Amino acid sequence: MKRKLIEYKIEIPAETKDIKNLWRKFLKKDLHWHFALEGRYFELRTSGINRELEKYLKKKKWKFTKRPYINNTPITRKYQDCFDNIYHGYAMLAIALPRDYTSLMQQRDCYRVMERIIHLAFNNLHGLGLGKEHESLWPILGSRTFMAGYNAGYIFRGYDKKLKENK
Repeated sequence: MKRKLIEYKIEIPAETKDIKNLWRKFLKKDLHWHFALEGRYFELRTSGINRELEKYLKKKKWKFTKRPYINNTPITRKYQDCFDNIYHGYAMLAIALPRDYTSLMQQRDCYRVMERIIHLAFNNLHGLGLGKEHESLWPILGSRTFMAGYNAGYIFRGYDKKLKENK
């Protein structure tokens, strides 16, 4: 069953505290909402148009656009309903996790959650034992690290410039 999600592109710096606040006010009953933090803006996907959310965004004077949500990654589109459930679960987990990363214990929680997500993906999707999981992780993590670094401009596209900007 294809869901009709609406994507709100909200043009304020992307922070989880803002997402959590919007969830508390408008999204608690939406079992499919999720978000993507994109740096200078974030994308919030909801189960249909949310008029109360729109009123709030206008009141806050947060510039936003809305459109039907269509994922632009072919493999995600192929299994969209499954991914929407995963994205919703990640969204709920993201707002549940503490955000004070000065605390070593809270950093450990975040890393432990990521480790569980990775393990469950290999275990459930492939039925791989730990040895095969180990062999399979290297090419995936290496490829993802390269792609993220390239897209962020760290690899081949101004590495020195990015390092200076982030100091």
